[in-house]
Amino acid sequence: VVGTPHPENERRNKILVAAAYAGVVVDMDNPFNPSTASADQDYLLNSHPIGRNPILRTDEGPIFESNTILRHIARLDLTGKLYGTTPYMHSQVDMWLDFTLSEIDPILQAFLTGLFSGVPPTNIPELKGKATEVFHGLNTWLETRTFLVGERLTVADIGLAFALTWFYRYAAFGKEFHGTYTNIKRLYNTVMKNPSTVNALSRVGASFYE
Repeated sequence: VVGTPHPENERRNKILVAAAYAGVVVDMDNPFNPSTASADQDYLLNSHPIGRNPILRTDEGPIFESNTILRHIARLDLTGKLYGTTPYMHSQVDMWLDFTLSEIDPILQAFLTGLFSGVPPTNIPELKGKATEVFHGLNTWLETRTFLVGERLTVADIGLAFALTWFYRYAAFGKEFHGTYTNIKRLYNTVMKNPSTVNALSRVGASFYE
């Protein structure tokens, strides 16, 4: 995996965790270096058309986009646990990965942009309102379900848990916000406290946020 080496890079870390669950050996490589002209050209031509991370380099060629890499790793899990066991379950996993990408990531991105730039977003009430809508619906969905799909953990759960990591880190949401959605927190902890997750995160020096 080629990815930004920061230990809290959730897009890379969720790939490493999925690989640990699947029993797939994944090595880490240095990220794209735009200051090296030859490496730049090689990367653009052969790995990602606009030089983004993470990249999974396979014997057959590169794969980019973190959720696509998750799906690829899940397909390598011959037990079928990480991607479901039927075409319908495959589609459900895809559905929840898309839900995370379209409903949760945009809210988080707005907050993180402000956090790292030092300029807080001007529409915090609007973002919190959207987050409340999404979290309420998701929390209700999980009232009668241990996992998002079926009765076993899948890459849909892994993808969601890592998307939630920064919500639990970011003070703007407050402890009250976190404590309201206990079913979501249960799923988060199910993923993050699993020994496979702990070992994979320890490997890169990442922390687990309660």
